[in-house]
Amino acid sequence: MKKLTRWRLLCAVPVLATALAVPANASPNDEINTGDDLVKVCQLSVNGDESQAGRISTASCNQYLAGFVVAVSNSTAAGKPLMLHRLGPDANESVCFKLPSVLKYEKFAGLVVDYSKAHLQLADRPALELVGRSLANKYPCPK
Repeated sequence: MKKLTRWRLLCAVPVLATALAVPANASPNDEINTGDDLVKVCQLSVNGDESQAGRISTASCNQYLAGFVVAVSNSTAAGKPLMLHRLGPDANESVCFKLPSVLKYEKFAGLVVDYSKAHLQLADRPALELVGRSLANKYPCPK
């Protein structure tokens, strides 16, 4: 067996084993589109679920939130407020927030989950809107 082929096989075995061990209800391929999708994966993180499904959900939640922060960081100068536009059912609402200098995943996930409980109308709205509104509620733009 060639060295490269052996290396590929050695790398493929752990990946395959992990894929086969993933429970059907916690597929890492599920997309996060709505607020409800995001809350489902972040809720297990907030609950500190250490099961395999909980770890997968926590990773999905953290990846989504990290992607949001990266997008915010790429679209505004560091430490500056950010406006999100075209929110709401008629795409005519905006929110403004200023990210804190440090925001841990656990706190961020908890913020989103808690905000969703008080704003059930966001369950079917885009996950981005839930995150933006959660941040604007907790970290509003300075007056």
